[in-house]
Amino acid sequence: MENKEKAVPTLAQSMVYPLIVEESKQGFFGKEKIRFGTFLAICGYVYESTALASTALVNKSSVLGQILAFQSQEAGALTFLRNLARTRSEALAESERYYVESTGFGTLITESELNKIGHSIFAKDAKKTGRVMNKNWKINNDLLRIGETLCLEGFGFGLEFPEQTRHMYKNAYEDIDLDEWELMHNSGLNIPKNPTIYPIEQRENDILTHIAEYVHEYRPELEDSLDLKHLLS
Repeated sequence: MENKEKAVPTLAQSMVYPLIVEESKQGFFGKEKIRFGTFLAICGYVYESTALASTALVNKSSVLGQILAFQSQEAGALTFLRNLARTRSEALAESERYYVESTGFGTLITESELNKIGHSIFAKDAKKTGRVMNKNWKINNDLLRIGETLCLEGFGFGLEFPEQTRHMYKNAYEDIDLDEWELMHNSGLNIPKNPTIYPIEQRENDILTHIAEYVHEYRPELEDSLDLKHLLS
Protein backbone atom coordinates (compact mmCIF):
# COMPACT_ATOMS: atom_id res chain seq x y z
CA MET A 1 0.00 0.00 0.00
CA GLU A 2 1.33 3.43 -0.95
CA ASN A 3 2.34 5.64 1.96
CA LYS A 4 1.01 9.17 1.79
CA GLU A 5 2.58 11.87 3.91
CA LYS A 6 0.19 13.71 6.17
CA ALA A 7 -0.49 17.21 4.87
CA VAL A 8 1.15 19.94 6.92
CA PRO A 9 -1.51 22.36 8.22
CA THR A 10 -1.07 26.07 7.71
CA LEU A 11 -0.80 28.21 10.84
CA ALA A 12 -4.33 29.51 10.24
CA GLN A 13 -5.69 25.98 9.84
CA SER A 14 -4.05 24.95 13.11
CA MET A 15 -5.85 27.79 14.87
CA VAL A 16 -9.35 27.67 13.40
CA TYR A 17 -10.04 24.06 12.32
CA PRO A 18 -9.91 22.48 15.82
CA LEU A 19 -12.39 25.07 17.13
CA ILE A 20 -14.83 24.38 14.30
CA VAL A 21 -14.56 20.62 14.78
CA GLU A 22 -15.09 21.01 18.53
CA GLU A 23 -18.36 22.88 17.99
CA SER A 24 -19.64 20.72 15.13
CA LYS A 25 -22.67 18.46 15.40
CA GLN A 26 -23.63 15.50 13.29
CA GLY A 27 -26.76 16.03 11.26
CA PHE A 28 -28.79 13.73 9.06
CA PHE A 29 -26.83 11.29 6.89
CA GLY A 30 -23.78 11.81 9.11
CA LYS A 31 -22.98 15.27 7.75
CA GLU A 32 -21.11 17.54 10.16
CA LYS A 33 -22.80 20.90 10.72
CA ILE A 34 -22.26 24.02 12.79
CA ARG A 35 -24.60 26.80 13.83
CA PHE A 36 -23.82 29.91 11.79
CA GLY A 37 -23.67 32.15 14.87
CA THR A 38 -21.20 29.76 16.50
CA PHE A 39 -19.08 29.74 13.35
CA LEU A 40 -18.97 33.55 13.31
CA ALA A 41 -18.04 33.61 17.01
CA ILE A 42 -15.11 31.28 16.30
CA CYS A 43 -14.00 33.41 13.36
CA GLY A 44 -14.21 36.55 15.50
CA TYR A 45 -12.09 34.88 18.17
CA VAL A 46 -9.33 33.76 15.80
CA TYR A 47 -9.42 37.12 13.98
CA GLU A 48 -8.85 38.81 17.32
CA SER A 49 -6.10 36.31 18.17
CA THR A 50 -4.14 36.84 14.98
CA ALA A 51 -4.60 40.62 15.13
CA LEU A 52 -3.03 40.62 18.60
CA ALA A 53 -0.28 38.29 17.41
CA SER A 54 0.80 40.46 14.48
CA THR A 55 0.68 43.58 16.66
CA ALA A 56 3.00 41.87 19.15
CA LEU A 57 5.25 40.62 16.33
CA VAL A 58 5.41 43.88 14.37
CA ASN A 59 9.22 43.82 14.52
CA LYS A 60 9.17 40.26 13.20
CA SER A 61 6.72 40.90 10.38
CA SER A 62 9.13 39.61 7.72
CA VAL A 63 9.35 36.28 9.56
CA LEU A 64 5.58 36.25 10.01
CA GLY A 65 5.25 36.80 6.27
CA GLN A 66 7.34 33.69 5.62
CA ILE A 67 5.16 31.63 7.96
CA LEU A 68 1.99 32.82 6.25
CA ALA A 69 3.44 32.89 2.73
CA PHE A 70 1.21 32.01 -0.17
CA GLN A 71 3.33 29.96 -2.59
CA SER A 72 6.51 31.51 -1.16
CA GLN A 73 5.49 35.09 -2.02
CA GLU A 74 5.77 36.34 1.54
CA ALA A 75 6.12 40.04 0.67
CA GLY A 76 2.78 40.09 -1.12
CA ALA A 77 1.01 37.97 1.49
CA LEU A 78 1.03 40.59 4.24
CA THR A 79 0.12 43.43 1.88
CA PHE A 80 -2.84 41.42 0.63
CA LEU A 81 -4.03 40.68 4.17
CA ARG A 82 -3.67 44.31 5.25
CA ASN A 83 -5.77 45.39 2.27
CA LEU A 84 -8.49 42.90 3.20
CA ALA A 85 -8.57 44.21 6.77
CA ARG A 86 -8.70 47.84 5.64
CA THR A 87 -11.57 47.09 3.26
CA ARG A 88 -13.54 45.38 6.04
CA SER A 89 -13.00 48.28 8.43
CA GLU A 90 -13.93 50.93 5.86
CA ALA A 91 -17.14 49.08 4.95
CA LEU A 92 -18.61 49.71 8.41
CA ALA A 93 -21.24 52.43 8.55
CA GLU A 94 -20.31 55.34 10.81
CA SER A 95 -23.41 54.64 12.89
CA GLU A 96 -22.07 51.14 13.61
CA ARG A 97 -18.39 51.93 14.09
CA TYR A 98 -18.50 53.13 17.70
CA TYR A 99 -20.48 50.10 18.85
CA VAL A 100 -18.21 47.68 16.99
CA GLU A 101 -15.02 49.25 18.35
CA SER A 102 -16.50 49.25 21.86
CA THR A 103 -17.51 45.60 21.83
CA GLY A 104 -14.59 43.99 20.03
CA PHE A 105 -13.69 41.74 17.15
CA GLY A 106 -16.58 39.33 17.59
CA THR A 107 -18.97 42.12 16.68
CA LEU A 108 -16.77 43.26 13.78
CA ILE A 109 -16.75 39.83 12.16
CA THR A 110 -20.38 39.00 12.91
CA GLU A 111 -21.69 42.28 11.50
CA SER A 112 -19.45 42.40 8.42
CA GLU A 113 -20.13 38.76 7.49
CA LEU A 114 -23.88 39.17 8.05
CA ASN A 115 -23.77 42.24 5.77
CA LYS A 116 -22.44 40.04 2.96
CA ILE A 117 -25.65 38.01 2.99
CA GLY A 118 -27.99 40.96 3.46
CA HIS A 119 -28.43 40.94 7.24
CA SER A 120 -27.28 42.97 10.23
CA ILE A 121 -27.19 42.74 14.01
CA PHE A 122 -28.58 46.30 13.93
CA ALA A 123 -31.64 45.33 11.86
CA LYS A 124 -35.07 46.18 13.23
CA ASP A 125 -36.23 42.61 12.64
CA ALA A 126 -34.09 40.94 15.32
CA LYS A 127 -35.99 37.67 14.98
CA LYS A 128 -35.04 37.39 11.31
CA THR A 129 -31.37 37.92 12.12
CA GLY A 130 -31.71 35.40 14.94
CA ARG A 131 -33.05 32.78 12.53
CA VAL A 132 -30.08 33.35 10.24
CA MET A 133 -27.65 33.01 13.14
CA ASN A 134 -29.32 29.80 14.34
CA LYS A 135 -29.24 28.11 10.96
CA ASN A 136 -26.97 25.08 10.71
CA TRP A 137 -24.35 25.18 7.99
CA LYS A 138 -22.62 22.16 6.49
CA ILE A 139 -18.95 21.96 7.34
CA ASN A 140 -17.38 21.66 3.90
CA ASN A 141 -14.24 22.94 2.23
CA ASP A 142 -15.86 26.27 1.36
CA LEU A 143 -16.82 26.97 4.97
CA LEU A 144 -13.41 25.90 6.26
CA ARG A 145 -11.77 28.15 3.69
CA ILE A 146 -13.82 31.12 4.94
CA GLY A 147 -12.65 30.41 8.48
CA GLU A 148 -9.04 30.12 7.40
CA THR A 149 -9.22 33.33 5.35
CA LEU A 150 -10.68 35.29 8.27
CA CYS A 151 -7.99 33.93 10.55
CA LEU A 152 -5.33 35.10 8.08
CA GLU A 153 -6.97 38.49 7.63
CA GLY A 154 -6.65 39.10 11.36
CA PHE A 155 -2.87 39.20 10.95
CA GLY A 156 -3.36 41.97 8.42
CA PHE A 157 -5.65 43.91 10.76
CA GLY A 158 -3.09 43.87 13.56
CA LEU A 159 -0.37 45.20 11.26
CA GLU A 160 -2.61 47.82 9.65
CA PHE A 161 -4.31 49.00 12.85
CA PRO A 162 -2.07 48.15 15.84
CA GLU A 163 -3.45 50.82 18.18
CA GLN A 164 -7.05 50.04 17.25
CA THR A 165 -6.38 46.33 17.81
CA ARG A 166 -5.28 46.89 21.38
CA HIS A 167 -8.05 49.43 21.96
CA MET A 168 -10.76 47.04 20.77
CA TYR A 169 -9.38 44.19 22.85
CA LYS A 170 -9.19 46.26 26.01
CA ASN A 171 -12.75 47.49 25.48
CA ALA A 172 -13.99 43.91 25.24
CA TYR A 173 -11.97 42.27 28.02
CA GLU A 174 -10.45 44.86 30.34
CA ASP A 175 -12.17 48.27 30.37
CA ILE A 176 -15.66 46.89 30.89
CA ASP A 177 -18.45 49.13 32.18
CA LEU A 178 -19.83 46.87 34.91
CA ASP A 179 -23.05 48.88 35.30
CA GLU A 180 -23.76 48.61 31.58
CA TRP A 181 -22.91 44.90 31.66
CA GLU A 182 -25.35 44.31 34.52
CA LEU A 183 -28.05 46.22 32.65
CA MET A 184 -27.55 44.08 29.53
CA HIS A 185 -27.58 40.88 31.59
CA ASN A 186 -30.76 41.87 33.41
CA SER A 187 -32.45 42.79 30.13
CA GLY A 188 -32.21 39.15 29.03
CA LEU A 189 -29.11 39.27 26.83
CA ASN A 190 -27.44 35.85 26.72
CA ILE A 191 -24.26 36.79 28.59
CA PRO A 192 -22.87 35.58 31.94
CA LYS A 193 -23.75 37.51 35.07
CA ASN A 194 -20.16 38.69 35.48
CA PRO A 195 -17.75 39.47 32.61
CA THR A 196 -14.47 37.64 32.20
CA ILE A 197 -11.46 39.91 32.64
CA TYR A 198 -8.71 38.61 30.34
CA PRO A 199 -5.56 40.83 30.44
CA ILE A 200 -4.08 41.52 27.04
CA GLU A 201 -0.62 40.34 28.15
CA GLN A 202 -2.01 36.93 29.08
CA ARG A 203 -3.91 36.58 25.81
CA GLU A 204 -0.87 37.60 23.76
CA ASN A 205 1.25 35.07 25.62
CA ASP A 206 -1.25 32.29 24.88
CA ILE A 207 -1.39 33.13 21.18
CA LEU A 208 2.36 33.54 20.76
CA THR A 209 2.90 30.22 22.54
CA HIS A 210 0.69 28.51 19.96
CA ILE A 211 2.66 30.15 17.14
CA ALA A 212 5.96 29.13 18.77
CA GLU A 213 4.75 25.52 19.01
CA TYR A 214 3.59 25.55 15.38
CA VAL A 215 6.91 26.91 14.13
CA HIS A 216 8.86 24.44 16.29
CA GLU A 217 6.98 21.53 14.74
CA TYR A 218 6.45 22.62 11.14
CA ARG A 219 8.83 25.51 10.36
CA PRO A 220 11.94 24.90 12.52
CA GLU A 221 14.13 26.81 10.06
CA LEU A 222 12.36 30.01 11.21
CA GLU A 223 12.55 29.31 14.94
CA ASP A 224 15.66 31.38 15.65
CA SER A 225 14.43 34.33 13.59
CA LEU A 226 11.03 34.34 15.29
CA ASP A 227 12.71 34.29 18.71
CA LEU A 228 9.83 32.77 20.68
CA LYS A 229 11.59 29.62 21.90
CA HIS A 230 11.41 30.91 25.48
CA LEU A 231 7.64 30.26 25.38
CA LEU A 232 8.08 26.53 24.78
CA SER A 233 7.78 24.37 27.89
